[in-house]
Amino acid sequence: VISTVPSNNSTGVALNASLSATFSESVTLVGANKLYITNTASPATPVATVDLSTVSISGATASFPLPAGLKYSTVYSVTFDPNSFKTVSDGGTFSLLTATGWQFTTRSAPAISATTPTNNGTAVAINTSLAITFSESVTLIGANKLYVTKTASPATPVATIDLSTASLSGNTATF
Repeated sequence: VISTVPSNNSTGVALNASLSATFSESVTLVGANKLYITNTASPATPVATVDLSTVSISGATASFPLPAGLKYSTVYSVTFDPNSFKTVSDGGTFSLLTATGWQFTTRSAPAISATTPTNNGTAVAINTSLAITFSESVTLIGANKLYVTKTASPATPVATIDLSTASLSGNTATF
């Protein structure tokens, strides 16, 4: 392997990035092998297993889809079943990587950068719209709720807002 994407020990890798490995010569797949992605904090159990039949090979580069479900700010290691590839020129099989040979760290999660009303705001009119500004553009996922609580009793919501009613503009959600 002469290079990988992301490169070994890369940081800030997007959760929906693609993985690829470029070899010193053209390769093909051997059998029904797998790619394993493990969280380096608990390497005994892979967090994702990819059937290599989903790999795309173009000459010396093999590209793999990055599975859903990876977490923000986490170090992952990529490994393959032994003898997953063979060279085109002589048909010899080889093991691609060692267990710790290719690692990357996923990016940080978006953060809340501002709110309306401001945190611990006082004298806020009861008809004030709520707004949350994030560090980047976001999308809503599923049928989630926003709960408004009193500081004195945070376990009991005084209002529940369906997030599907939000107005999204850039990196701000308004309710």
